[in-house]
Amino acid sequence: LAMYDANNSTNAIAAFNAGTKTTTADPITGAGVFIFKIVNGPAASDVYYGVMKMTNVLPGASVTFEYRIGDKYAHLSVIK
Repeated sequence: LAMYDANNSTNAIAAFNAGTKTTTADPITGAGVFIFKIVNGPAASDVYYGVMKMTNVLPGASVTFEYRIGDKYAHLSVIK
């Protein structure tokens, strides 16, 4: 949660690389903050990271979240 609040992409990327990778996330367990990596093509510039924070969970019904995505200014033009 502190990493999300700090909004430092360098620290988030380092934590992602040091962490245990998974293809699923359970917003009910843990702190509800997840770091993710998106590969959108073969070039190094096609890889970007983000952090997602779950703000509310209604089991079996809905999840409310906020996120920060893109670790380079150029990503802002392709993130929709």
